Amino acid sequence: QGGFHRQHWQIKEQEADRVKLVLLSRAGDQGFPGNLRVALEYRLEQYDLVVDVRASTDAATPVSLTSHVYFNLDGDPQGDAVHPDIRQHAISLNADHFLPTDAGGLPLAVTPVAGLFDLRRERLIGQDWLSHPQQQQAQGYDHAFMLNGPESAWAARVVSGDKQLVMEVYTNQPSLQFYSGNWLANTPNRQGTTYRAYDGFCLEAQQPPDSPNRPELGNPWLVPGQAYHHQTRYRFLS
Repeated sequence: QGGFHRQHWQIKEQEADRVKLVLLSRAGDQGFPGNLRVALEYRLEQYDLVVDVRASTDAATPVSLTSHVYFNLDGDPQGDAVHPDIRQHAISLNADHFLPTDAGGLPLAVTPVAGLFDLRRERLIGQDWLSHPQQQQAQGYDHAFMLNGPESAWAARVVSGDKQLVMEVYTNQPSLQFYSGNWLANTPNRQGTTYRAYDGFCLEAQQPPDSPNRPELGNPWLVPGQAYHHQTRYRFLS
């Protein structure tokens, strides 16, 4: 039952273009110290979907909250040639370094991007698919990219397979986890069938994974008196 996605959040404020939710994670929840108070707001601004998270604590605790929302810019996948999976999307990431992982998914040393992991210039997600040992191990992309910044520059840019829709991602977080939906197969969908692997992708802005155990990856600790603030903006352009 772990994870805030399994908790009942309280709706604090609600309007036509925004909703604010709050949650109290009591000390000991999922093994973490401190009573953590979280406020999460989803709001629409023109063509942007903004995810804004704020948190405070009464005891030092690591905090890295993100959104695991899936996207398919070609529309709802139906498992046919008319609705291709996300490997036909083109992606760019503003990152010179990434974190390769071990067989258990834990990050190794910060590594310069190269080959399939050099996404600084736009390339198809499915280009040279599974030709890199890191991709073979993860069955696709499931890696943290260390963002170059600044916050005003897009962290990621994705173009739909039909080139009719573009999504840009802006964030104040230091890394972006790019996940290509490698394990989506057999997940129930709203049509009463199931998704295939690669029917959706995630771009999760966050502290680098395992940073509580890896000081060189940054400081994820929130202490009393400090305010945690995470904002990610998904901008849609045609």
